[in-house]
Amino acid sequence: MVLPLAGVRIPSHGHLGYSLGHPSSEDATEDLAVQGYLLAYSFLCFCVGIACLGINLVSAWRKDDDLARTFLWFYVALSLLVFGALLRSFFELIPDAVPPAARFGVEYMESFIGRYGVMFTLPLFAHRVFAVSDSRRYWAIAAVVALAFVGQHVTEFLLTKQWDERGDVFEDVLLAGIGLYALGLGMVRFNAAGVYRPLAVRFVVLIAAGLPGIAYDLFISGDGQLQFYPLFYCIGSVVTTHCLVRRQAGPGTISPQWGLSEREAQVAGLVQRGLSNKAIAEQLNISTNTVKTHLRSVFDKSGLRSRFELISGGRR
Repeated sequence: MVLPLAGVRIPSHGHLGYSLGHPSSEDATEDLAVQGYLLAYSFLCFCVGIACLGINLVSAWRKDDDLARTFLWFYVALSLLVFGALLRSFFELIPDAVPPAARFGVEYMESFIGRYGVMFTLPLFAHRVFAVSDSRRYWAIAAVVALAFVGQHVTEFLLTKQWDERGDVFEDVLLAGIGLYALGLGMVRFNAAGVYRPLAVRFVVLIAAGLPGIAYDLFISGDGQLQFYPLFYCIGSVVTTHCLVRRQAGPGTISPQWGLSEREAQVAGLVQRGLSNKAIAEQLNISTNTVKTHLRSVFDKSGLRSRFELISGGRR
């Protein structure tokens, strides 16, 4: 069976190093040090991610936020991948003490439950972020992932090694393709009506910045080497949870002392909810130029200088 994001097989007769001969004591010490660093790296990323998940879970439950619940499904699957990396790094420190069944269980959790969980939930989360109302598109993607999930079991456990390797390549390509789909969806629907703009910005930036590292993990990195997806998991959990908790706290208050008209207050409130000028114009049935005019008036009367200050400063 192939380790996820690594493409390296575990020989059935023992530890990976034995297939290359017995390592020297210096090499063994170096390997242990490297595995120790990787273990600490995975552990730190996992702890930060789990803490953020806990915060988001409590906040989503209290506010009944569907977007936050979808994020939780996605990050639970990604957490399984990082937890598997953590356990694998630990197993490399004590290879002789780990039974084959434990190795198989961790590998299955990563390769099948974690990876396919990400492939099922990432498109769903992307559709929620960018307000895609057509559910048929998601179910078409889910059907492809489900067929790949069944096919991977067939190639992994029933067919020859050659077919197993082909299935692994297809799985890697499918995962990378879903990441590209999420990025493309974000770029196309960035200013669509109903999109929560602060989260949309962070989503696009995270996916765009994370894809090169994920491609490295999928197609280049080997076992026992630094991989980037735990770091992506850690940073993504902090950024996304902060944005969602802030969203669930509700929009900033608009001070009566600003003396805004009713329409100006409506525009300011929609800006604080993260809507773009185009989305505000569609919702209020006015032109984008009229929205800009109202915003200039809001800034003049409030003393604020930007949309960011209106979103954050309105709470002061």
